Amino acid sequence: MEEYLEMVSYLRTGADPSAYQEWMAQFLEPLGGQYDAYGNYIVTEGEPNGILFSAHTDTVSKTTSHIRIDSVHVMRANSRWMVKTDGSRPLGADDTNGVWILREMIRHHYPATYIFHRDEEMGGLGSHYIAQNHQDWLSQFQVAIAIDRKGYQDVITHMVGTRTCSDTFAMTLANHLGMQLCTKGGITDTYNYVGLIPNCTNLSCGYFRAHTNHEYADFTFCQELLNKLLQLEPKLLQCSAR
Repeated sequence: MEEYLEMVSYLRTGADPSAYQEWMAQFLEPLGGQYDAYGNYIVTEGEPNGILFSAHTDTVSKTTSHIRIDSVHVMRANSRWMVKTDGSRPLGADDTNGVWILREMIRHHYPATYIFHRDEEMGGLGSHYIAQNHQDWLSQFQVAIAIDRKGYQDVITHMVGTRTCSDTFAMTLANHLGMQLCTKGGITDTYNYVGLIPNCTNLSCGYFRAHTNHEYADFTFCQELLNKLLQLEPKLLQCSAR
C-alpha cells in the first residue's frame, strides 16, 4: 500500500509536465518499457500473445500542485482499506487504481502487452494517436482490456451505446472475476480501438465519485482484482475471443 499512496500523492495533468514526468520516472520507467512519439508508455511482458491491457496515467484536478502525502487518508472499514483525500481535491484513483494493478501484473510477469495511455482525461488523446498511426500494430491483438471503470461489478460490453466486445468474451471475464456484464459504459481508451481490436472492454477497479473532491478508493478491492487477474489463464482469454 505504501507505493500506492505515493502514486496517488501526485497530481498528473497536462498543465504540470514536470510533475508528470517525475511520476513516470519513479513508477513506470523501471518496468523497462518504451515511450511512443505521443508519450504513451508500452511494456511487453513475455512473447506477444494477442492480449492487451491498458490504464491511463493522467488524473483530473483543478490545481496543478503535488498533493502532500499527509492529505491522503487511509481508513479501515469492514475489513477493507479505503483511501481518500482531505476533501480539498480529487484523489486520482481514476486511474491510479488501474496503473497500480497493471504495474503489479508486469512485476509478476503476467504475459501480455500493456499500454499506459497519456491524456485519457483530455479526450483519449494518447489512444487516439495509436489508433490513427499504428493500426497494423494493433491488428495483432484480439483482446483489449482497460482497468478504468468505477465500482466493483462491471465488465463493459457497450461504450456510449456501441457494442465493443462479444458476450462470450465478456462472460468469460465476468465468471472468473465475479463480476457482471454492463451495457452502459462510458468512453475510455479501449473505445478508440473498436473496429481495430475485436474485443474491447473496461473493468471495474474499485474507485468511486471520480473527478470530485469526494473521490475514494477501495485498495483491498485492487488487491483482490489483481490476484484474480494473475490467476486468469491467457489461453482462456484467447479462446473466448475467437
